[in-house]
Amino acid sequence: MSTQSSTVQFTHLTNKPTTLLPITQSSNPPIQQPSTGPTKPSTNPPTLEPLKCQNGGTFNGFNCTCPVGLNGMLCQYVELYVEPVTFNRSVLVNVVINEKYNDKYDDTTSSYYKDFVGNFTHQMKTYYLARKIPNLKEVVVIRVSRGDPLIRSSNNIVETIRLWGETMAVYSVPPGPVGVSVTHDVILAIPNNASAGQIYEEDVREIKEAADALLSCTEECPNFNITALPTVNTMEPDLGYQ
Repeated sequence: MSTQSSTVQFTHLTNKPTTLLPITQSSNPPIQQPSTGPTKPSTNPPTLEPLKCQNGGTFNGFNCTCPVGLNGMLCQYVELYVEPVTFNRSVLVNVVINEKYNDKYDDTTSSYYKDFVGNFTHQMKTYYLARKIPNLKEVVVIRVSRGDPLIRSSNNIVETIRLWGETMAVYSVPPGPVGVSVTHDVILAIPNNASAGQIYEEDVREIKEAADALLSCTEECPNFNITALPTVNTMEPDLGYQ
């Protein structure tokens, strides 16, 4: 019996190294993408479409300019009228101060005039307040001018004025320095009601009494004397409601 042998052949596998090709760098500079910077806002103002103003309003490039008595973006609303609580009404008072008139008072822009008016206004308002004039609001000087001739002070100034007038008439004494005539408004804030007329008349009487009392004033008086009875006149209402 013969024995047969078989031969198995093995194939030996070997790993060969992989050859890598070198990377060739280009000598040309890289291509850069264009840069886009931040967008600057336009300095031109935006164009506004004109508004369609109503009731006679006009477009001024921004909004509607409305006629008096109207408001709203398109002048579409009517302003509501509000009844004022008070209204101004004046009493016109003129006094002649026994103080030599300064020619520099002719220039109403001068410091002499302004100082005189400021002092007079302060003193008269203080005096009227002390007399408790109802509804008093303010005192405003209207005019400063040359007044009557100066007279000497007296304990009885009314009698002095009378005698001075008689002397001037009989002996024709040439006039000397003149006093200062000051016309001023006493402005009242009259309540706006059905009794407004009566309230004003009562206030006028109070002002008349206070003005006449300047001739023989003994308490809380201005620092000047007057040469004659003041004149007091009523004025029409100021419907400006200031």
